[in-house]
Amino acid sequence: MSKEYYLPDLYSKACTREYLFNYVEENITIFVMKRSEVKHHHFRNKRYNCLELLQKLEDYLAEKKLLSTGFDGTALPNQQWLLTAILHIRPDDPLKVLQSPSQDKISYNLKVNEQ
Repeated sequence: MSKEYYLPDLYSKACTREYLFNYVEENITIFVMKRSEVKHHHFRNKRYNCLELLQKLEDYLAEKKLLSTGFDGTALPNQQWLLTAILHIRPDDPLKVLQSPSQDKISYNLKVNEQ
């Protein structure tokens, strides 16, 4: 299943048996991401916790008239999955969480110079 779909971290509380059963149904009734369509990014997120990200994701899904994630807010997926899902739907980075390559270099140079 994880070879075809981009799933929340296996150890997150959201990755329950009930949640995974949604992927084997004939008609999938939740928002899913095909692994082959997902772009991986480097994130810098210090503003949002997982619950806030889930709420933002659900808002974006509703805005685009897509299926809900199926998460109720009590068992949350990992932050990486949530951020990836948001950028999958909204590549314009509405939350400003993408880290640019130049920021990586600046951060690295600062750490090297401090030593």
